[in-house]
Amino acid sequence: MSTTQLCASDVRRTFSAANIFLDAVQVNLFQLYHSELIRWNARAGLVSVGDEARILERHFLESALLTKSANLQPDARVLDLGTGGGFPGVPIKIVLSGICLALLDSKRKKTLFLRSLCDRLGLSGVDVFCVRAEELALRNECLQTFDVVLSRAVADLGSLWGLSVPFLKQGGALLTIRGSRAKAEIQALREQRGGVSVAVQPLSEWGCAASPGVCLVTVRHA
Repeated sequence: MSTTQLCASDVRRTFSAANIFLDAVQVNLFQLYHSELIRWNARAGLVSVGDEARILERHFLESALLTKSANLQPDARVLDLGTGGGFPGVPIKIVLSGICLALLDSKRKKTLFLRSLCDRLGLSGVDVFCVRAEELALRNECLQTFDVVLSRAVADLGSLWGLSVPFLKQGGALLTIRGSRAKAEIQALREQRGGVSVAVQPLSEWGCAASPGVCLVTVRHA
């Protein structure tokens, strides 16, 4: 697959294999997203060079699979911590257009990309914050306002849960994609912080054969 183009049939086939069925508008948004990632990558460091050829499976599909979580409702208020190139938040927004999404990253080049991307894709209901999570938590309007906090590997699970708690509504959940260290991190979280409920969902069971060993970890107050 070319790193500068994404074929519409490849997008449809990859998503439909995981039982996510996209309409023509959504397919086109993923194509545009891919083009913008490649165009900005050298200056903003959005994905590793080795990942450019597998953005569809490694980043788009893996992120979009989170829409299968019962915790992620179509009208949810969602915060993506350390979003980088918009993962997992933007692919989720393309699939579930009704969510209200906040994208947070402390790197200016990445947030410049995200603002340009959201404008290019015509996405509404998206806010972009160039700030650290600890600083955003000082803003009263952001406290306990989100149904879901998302993250990919921003920090160890215990630290990530600590960063997420101030933003979550009562009953809210952290959804984070983890790799081979998930089991050890879950054990450490339970030892360090009592009163949490943790669930694990291998992404392979949702049809992501490209990501063996990768799982969705859901954390909430017990």
